[in-house]
Order: sequence, then structure tokens, then C-alpha cells
Amino acid sequence: MEKTADHELAHFAHDLRNLLTTVIGHADLQAESQAAAVDPALLGSLRSISASASRAAALCEEMLVQARDGEATLELIDLSEVAKSAGRLFEANIDRRIKFELIFCNEAMVLADFHRCERAVLNLLWNARDAVLASLSDDDGNRTGKIRLECAFNGGFVDLQVADSGAGLPEGRIGDLTSAFRSSQQDDQVRGLGLHSVAFAMASFSGKLLGDNNSEQGGARLTLQLPFQKKPNSLTNTANKV
Repeated sequence: MEKTADHELAHFAHDLRNLLTTVIGHADLQAESQAAAVDPALLGSLRSISASASRAAALCEEMLVQARDGEATLELIDLSEVAKSAGRLFEANIDRRIKFELIFCNEAMVLADFHRCERAVLNLLWNARDAVLASLSDDDGNRTGKIRLECAFNGGFVDLQVADSGAGLPEGRIGDLTSAFRSSQQDDQVRGLGLHSVAFAMASFSGKLLGDNNSEQGGARLTLQLPFQKKPNSLTNTANKV
């Protein structure tokens, strides 16, 4: 019975996610058409619809993970490929006021599940988007925010870091970010599984979720850190930027 319930949950989450994708697409389409309009309230509403639907779709992904618990298999993957895949998905669905930068390194090999890592990265990117847009909400619309996704070697580890130009992590809350149903945002709203699901995924890959604030440039920095796995006949790693 438990297996049947999980199967039904997976179907439900899959169908709901598809419906939300349609909502996101139409909201973004209308927002683009209203970008030059004189009604900022309407544009703000459309962006809120898109952001909320995106968050709900992400929760559906987490429901799928819970329903399929145990199906994931660990394999040797390139974390840079995860970064590029997640970056492409994210960049296609962000506000024009956000400048997105992706920096990756070749053959950043780790032992993990590609799709779960990709969902974890997208979770961090959506959080960063929320933080950046919140910091721009009271502006005249001419300012832009920044989000950087960077994959880099760090000793015996590979770090996949999401850095943003938002308000940063609330002081005193950095150690609590992986608690279930809590938020990294200043308003302390409940936002579903959030970073708890990211931390859970990293722990299953013998990795960590690290968070701090950028004291020099402002904003938060959240890092997925996984043990580096040497690839046979690996070529020299070189940095790339797109």
C-alpha cells in the first residue's frame, strides 16, 4: 500500500508540475508584453504569479524525489555539466533586471546523481532570484541585480556556488538554513522544503551545503561542496566563462 501511495504521489506531482509550467509560461509571456507599459502594478502581479508558480513547481520536484526515494543511483558526473544545464534553465526564466553569470571548470568530477544535483542548484538559483528581486522592489526599475553560478576546485572538493546581490542571509540565521520549512529570506516566510531538501541531497552524496555573506560586495553565497573524484586519464583543468 505504501508503494502504491508513493506511485500515486509521483503521478500527482508530475501532472501538477506540468500545469504550473503552463502558468509560468503564460505569465512570463504577458510580463514581457507589459514590460514597456505604464502599469507597474500589473507587471508586478505577473512577476509574482510567475515567481510563485516557479516555487510551487520546485516543490513538485521535491515531491517526486520523496516518492522515488531510493531510486537514485550514484555515478561519476561532471558538476560543471550540472551547472551549465541548470544555468540554461534558469537564464531562460529570469527577469530582465537580473544579470546572470556562469563560470565553470572542466572535469569537476563527483560521485552523485545528476538530476538531484541539478534540482539542488535550481533551488539555490530561485532563492537567489527572490532575494535579488526583493532588493529591487522599491527602486525606480533602472537598477539591476546580479547572480553568479560558479563551479571551482577547492582542494579535495568541488564547490558549486550561487552568489547574489540581494540583502544577504539574516544575521544569526546562517547556521539554521537547512532546517525544514524555513527560509533564507529576511521576511522569514515559510517556503516549503527549501534548503533542507538541498542539504539532504548533499548529505546523501557525502557533501555539504555551506552558506555565508559576502562582506565586501554584499549578498549571500550558498555553496554545494562535494568530494572530488579523479577521472582516469584526466586532462588538465582549465577555467571557462560564458
